[in-house]
Amino acid sequence: MRRKALAQIGTNLAEIKANEKSAFGFWTYLKSADAVEALRHGEIENAKLIHQEILDVYTALDDSSVIGEIAIAYVNLGTIARESNDFDAAYKYYQSGLKIYKDAGDFYQAGAVYYELGVTARQQGRFKTATQYYQKAFRIYEDAGDLHRLIGIYQEMGVVARYKGDYTQAILNYTKALHICGQLGHDYFAAGIYHELGEVAKLQGNLDFAKQLYYQALQIYEDKEDWYNASDEYQGLGEVAKLKSNFDEAIAYFKKALDIRVELKISNKISATVIEYGKTLEQQNNYADALQFYIQVLGNDIKHRHNEEWIYEDIQCLARMLHQLKESQFQDIWREVTGEECAGEVREVIWAGRDRLETES
Repeated sequence: MRRKALAQIGTNLAEIKANEKSAFGFWTYLKSADAVEALRHGEIENAKLIHQEILDVYTALDDSSVIGEIAIAYVNLGTIARESNDFDAAYKYYQSGLKIYKDAGDFYQAGAVYYELGVTARQQGRFKTATQYYQKAFRIYEDAGDLHRLIGIYQEMGVVARYKGDYTQAILNYTKALHICGQLGHDYFAAGIYHELGEVAKLQGNLDFAKQLYYQALQIYEDKEDWYNASDEYQGLGEVAKLKSNFDEAIAYFKKALDIRVELKISNKISATVIEYGKTLEQQNNYADALQFYIQVLGNDIKHRHNEEWIYEDIQCLARMLHQLKESQFQDIWREVTGEECAGEVREVIWAGRDRLETES
């Protein structure tokens, strides 16, 4: 349907100019939908190209009336850069969008950019900087009386507190967000907060309460048929079951999460599930099957250029399996999964990890 619509209004600047000005807005909507779909499928580079095309088209118009669309394109490119762990580029794009909004005196839209800058800083572990950005966004939305936006700010400030190990502050922020959800009747947004509260309960060792909170979130997402977010709850329930040594239950939940994530092609979430699945098998001393999952997750992380910390963890998992299995069995399973020998730099780092384990034991 989108392809047909794009064919009618044009796919490049010259074709779109030949149509009415309203065609620009519709074209942007269609292209943005393509970018969202690409991003959900882990096609980050494709999403980047689409938003860059949008930016180029609007910039080429040399028309001050579309400066808002240019700012949006910068912000979208910033988010894609962040998803690629290119934080320097993310900051540059966000700052470009922020400057446009501030120059135009549109501080409400600037609040959204401050929020994204906060998320970027938080993902880097720069919690003080993240909090400063969130506070700027909070003041803007509070002055505007936008309770809906305040939910997101409280939730993110809760995440920062959780990462800092300040669970009391995290719960306080999540509770404030939940209270606003109740005021506005936003059950759907409450689901994300139930999930975050579940994460805190899990970290505190309150596993039964964590399970209850994940279920609350899951029921909301299932009712809305939001399987993307439902997969997070299946993942959380699997992790709780694993911590309680209910391995069959854990695997059942991980299978549900994995089925959804594979169908939706969410590469980073696929990795998160596959590695936990492998660890569950490893805890049961099922090293041969665990190895198959660890090989898969390494391949997925390398293919999709996930962050180095993830790949390092993959290597450590593989080194543990090599330590437990004979080299010949390890290589046989590697060939079965990949169709080739474990060789080169990958082999070197896995074997080095195994050697360290044997030295320490």
